[in-house]
Amino acid sequence: MRVAFLTGSLRTGGAERMHALLARSFLEHGHDPLFWTIDAAGDTHQNLEILNGIPRNSILRQRLPGPARLAQLLRAWRPLRRLIGELQPDVVYASLDWANWLAVRASVGMAVPVVIGIPGGVGPIGWKRRIPDRLLARESPPAAMAAYSRDGLKAMRSKGIGAGIERIIPPGIDCDRFTSCAEKSACIRAELNIPSGGVLVGHVGRLHPVKDHPLLLHAFSKLPGQAYLLCVGHGDQKYATFLRKLAEQLGVADRVQWWPHRDDMPSIYSALDILVMPSISEGGPLVVAEAMACGTPCITSAVGAGPEFVGDLGIVLNRRTEDAIAEAILSLLESPPPTRACRQRMLEHFTLSHMTNATIGLLEQIV
Repeated sequence: MRVAFLTGSLRTGGAERMHALLARSFLEHGHDPLFWTIDAAGDTHQNLEILNGIPRNSILRQRLPGPARLAQLLRAWRPLRRLIGELQPDVVYASLDWANWLAVRASVGMAVPVVIGIPGGVGPIGWKRRIPDRLLARESPPAAMAAYSRDGLKAMRSKGIGAGIERIIPPGIDCDRFTSCAEKSACIRAELNIPSGGVLVGHVGRLHPVKDHPLLLHAFSKLPGQAYLLCVGHGDQKYATFLRKLAEQLGVADRVQWWPHRDDMPSIYSALDILVMPSISEGGPLVVAEAMACGTPCITSAVGAGPEFVGDLGIVLNRRTEDAIAEAILSLLESPPPTRACRQRMLEHFTLSHMTNATIGLLEQIV
């Protein structure tokens, strides 16, 4: 099959990176993938490396600033339609809001079926994401819709968006890359100056309100003094400043460290005693699966695929309160699941191979 994978960009987002990994996996399975993005602004070297050997196109030559960006996106279906006509894919597999609408709009009257990918879940979204969802609800339904979780399908149906075929295909991760490393774990803890006997709690994700760092900081402030917190992720500088000031107000700034996203994530996951994801809304969240593949137990909100990832080996927050999170951390520290069991769960259910095979089956059915 010639499959055109379409997403917004190749910046640091987990869903975009997963789409690239899926395209590479299709190539390894003998298919003919193409990879298209709305624009190329902010592409990371690491994500581009994933696409080694896969033809890459950007619909837009540049990313316009301010209000002009919206006008640019609303017209982007025209160059996408030309690209579809020129390269003749058997199917277009889009992922994320704007890419989903553009693919459906551009394919009107063409013989190329479209599958839309839904990595997100139920939760508040900004107006920039509401616009493509509303536009998509007015279009003819795509051939299929693939969601990471039941939450994702539920969210789309609530907006009036459906498809001829609807599937839940959980995300998969590269378990060869995400594996425990005791030696590198010790180096990370030394870099953080974690004392002997100290407990390291971690959060990995962009600095954005949907991740609810304030709730995590409030919960962390209730932990004993031998606990330390590492937050890894990029974000808006104004919001980052707000979070640092909040840590100071809570009296925990000396035990909280903020790192940008790094290439050595398996080492960071391995260094953590617990990963906590108190998000308001999630699709994957892939960082939970990655951490568990490295043997690190996790606490996650009851959103997206988080509960499916942890199963009975972690804690699902049915109450998203600071007391509930603090209690969950202390409980998991007192009785952690076996490291090997956490990894084995990922190997049995959430590998990239599982996701690829399920996606190939869906696309072949449509084509």
